[in-house]
Amino acid sequence: MKARTAKWFVTAAGVAALAGATLLSATANSSEPVPSLSEAQALLTDAWERGAAHDGAGVCDYASAKANCRIQLEGADGAWPTDEPLITCDRELAADGEYSGGYALRVEGVDSNGQAYASDVLAIGTEDGPRLMNPVFWNSTGIANGNDTSATFDVCA
Repeated sequence: MKARTAKWFVTAAGVAALAGATLLSATANSSEPVPSLSEAQALLTDAWERGAAHDGAGVCDYASAKANCRIQLEGADGAWPTDEPLITCDRELAADGEYSGGYALRVEGVDSNGQAYASDVLAIGTEDGPRLMNPVFWNSTGIANGNDTSATFDVCA
C-alpha cells in the first residue's frame, strides 16, 4: 500500500531563518488512524506541561518531526507558554486520495513574554502514534493546505 503524505503544512510567523514563515511537513503511513479529539487534547496538554517547564526537548517528544520542532523553538525567541492554552474550536481534517488526515485545534493564550497568541495545532497519526506537527503552539502557527503557506486553512470554519 502506498504511503500517504500529510498535505497539511504548518506556518509560523517570525522565524527569521526562513524569511518569516516556516514550512513544516510530515509523512504518515496510510494505515495510521487520524487522532481523535481526546488524543489531540492530550498531546496539547503534554506539550504545554513540558513548555511551561521550559523543557524544549520534552516539547519535541510530542512532535511528528523533531528537527522542525527545534526550528519552532528557535522561532519562539525564548518565550514559553504560561497558562494552559484555551481550545476555541476543533476540526477533523479528512484524508483525501494521496494525503493523510489529521485533527486540528485552534488554541489561544499568552506566552511568558506577555504576548497573546492564536495558533492552529495539528495532530497526525505516525508510526510512533499520534504526534503534533506544531507542538510549539505559543509561536502563533497556522495550517496551510498544500504547498502554499500564504493561504492558511481556517480550523474554525
